[in-house]
Amino acid sequence: MHSIKMSLMSLALLIIILSVQIQVHASPISAVQVRHGDRGTSAIFKRARPTATTTVEKQKLGTVIAGSPPKECSNMCLEEYKPYCATNSKGLKKKFGNKCKLRTWNCHNPNDIYRNETEGECTAK
Repeated sequence: MHSIKMSLMSLALLIIILSVQIQVHASPISAVQVRHGDRGTSAIFKRARPTATTTVEKQKLGTVIAGSPPKECSNMCLEEYKPYCATNSKGLKKKFGNKCKLRTWNCHNPNDIYRNETEGECTAK
């Protein structure tokens, strides 16, 4: 009987430890909750680990709004060859194997976006 009580107490203690650990290591988005007053929100922000792609801003006392999750870029494109020619902000032309590959490039390279695409090979002008 004594060993059963010890096992139950150990299990309860383990559950408490795990729940605290999950709260401490939660992402900023899941850790942010609406609380009333600065005391509750400041405790949450101390636990939250900021990331470069997540923004959290305080709108008014007691209300916290979490930013959107990071954008995910697809790498899944068919190998269908249907070329597109596009131009970036520097005027450089680039040929992409198909429109999906152009969208994938733009998603992975937000500082080098290609636009004004035309179907077909790039021609020199």
